Amino acid sequence: MKRRPQIPPTVPEPASDIRAQIAALRDPRNAKDAVFVARGNESALPPGKPNGTKRIARPEGTLVTSNAKKARVFAAGASDDQMARIVEAPQPKSKVDPRTARVIQARDGAGNVVAEAVSSWGAYTKTVAAIRKQKPVGGRVVAMTPIDVLARRLRNGV
Repeated sequence: MKRRPQIPPTVPEPASDIRAQIAALRDPRNAKDAVFVARGNESALPPGKPNGTKRIARPEGTLVTSNAKKARVFAAGASDDQMARIVEAPQPKSKVDPRTARVIQARDGAGNVVAEAVSSWGAYTKTVAAIRKQKPVGGRVVAMTPIDVLARRLRNGV
């Protein structure tokens, strides 16, 4: 029997971040076409789904996307490499060098995370460029250590 590829576990995000991500997905000016919500954090998703999107639940979490190909890949059991492509991250989590890891975030004007990706130093420039495409009007791009990201999530109610 073939084993399904594993997506590394993800710490749930604050509900305000999930709402901001769904807002970006709905915004035709934003490049964001997929939102992944970690297992155990599905209650942060608004009821229903935005028009023109698919909502796929799997043991690892739930994907909401307007991209039919991404929906098919996730539904079939996405690997870490595929998951990185689904969320527009240049580097899969499993290939990040923890010694140089930084998390690049696009935030909206209220400071909610709209997109993020972890990066090793060698992929930093590509990661900033990819995340910048998902930055909403009035938002900003920030870089943080993974520990600071987890601390922020804990402070904000996860």
